[in-house]
Amino acid sequence: MTTGRFQDFALPLLVLAAAIAGLFFWVDTPAEAALVLYRYSENLAHYFTIVYNPATEQVEGAPDFLWMVTLAVFYGLGIPIFTAAHLLSLASLIGMRIIFYKLAPSTNRTRFTCGIMTALLLLAPFWSAASGFSTYYFGFWLLHSAYGFIRNHASLMLWAGLTACLVRPGGLIFIAPLVLLAFAQQPVLLNNRRYTLSLLACTALGTGYFLWRWQHFHLFIPLAFYIKSASAFVLPSLMSEAYLIALNFFILFYLSQARRHQPPVIQRKAITLMAAYVIAPLLFYATMDMSQNNDFRYHFPILLTFMLLAVLFYAPVAAKAFWLYLYLWGLYTLSHKHKI
Repeated sequence: MTTGRFQDFALPLLVLAAAIAGLFFWVDTPAEAALVLYRYSENLAHYFTIVYNPATEQVEGAPDFLWMVTLAVFYGLGIPIFTAAHLLSLASLIGMRIIFYKLAPSTNRTRFTCGIMTALLLLAPFWSAASGFSTYYFGFWLLHSAYGFIRNHASLMLWAGLTACLVRPGGLIFIAPLVLLAFAQQPVLLNNRRYTLSLLACTALGTGYFLWRWQHFHLFIPLAFYIKSASAFVLPSLMSEAYLIALNFFILFYLSQARRHQPPVIQRKAITLMAAYVIAPLLFYATMDMSQNNDFRYHFPILLTFMLLAVLFYAPVAAKAFWLYLYLWGLYTLSHKHKI
């Protein structure tokens, strides 16, 4: 077996082994907030109702709806919930790897993708997933929706986006701008009957879900949003968003070198993704109390988007800047674990 073929076979297995070791062995106790949601999943499996204590009235405390339901299914099959959370996070990580593989440059694609996944495991949100949160599960569906947009598959973009919103209602702050900008960029999509039906179906299902929340919990959006929101911009949150943007000087430097090597259509899509998946969420989070943003878990989709943009703009002339960006981000967020 040649060295190249051996690396193509061995590297993915090594990265997968590192992910399994990290998810299943480095953290042996779920985070307190994750435990609250697990209680809802257990009660859903036992009593078929979404409640923290079966003997009391329904109280909203499990905002990650589809995550909670999926964990309840695993629990009903006899799989411990913390183990199920790790299995879903591992599957989501593999799913993200497949998406990056499809978008990666054709030369040394396997090794290139393994490098990306290694950098992804270095990011601090890894510890959030290892602690039992839906970080990777949520990120996978948002990345899947972005992939549908990049590949001009509007139906995939819509259905993956709807799934992300069902996993966590906060997905709406990413998906709504993406869908609006995508159709503004390509209004011809509205003339396609298949895409129009997908748009109407996803809108109806999404609206139905939020109306159900309102009827079930007497809240249109999760309680956490009300608690964390403020009437004006919160200075500490605004500062956290500001240096998050400032630290991405490296990707701006990278894009300035690689942009001219890409066709205009890719440049327009990258700008759209930046507006929908980075700027809009950052503005939203700047109005929220981010004291519970342990391990950058709220920012994981934004960090994932920067990685996606770097993949889209990959060019040999800027390859060093690409890898510098990935690993500096990994080291920075790892060093800031539990500090924001």
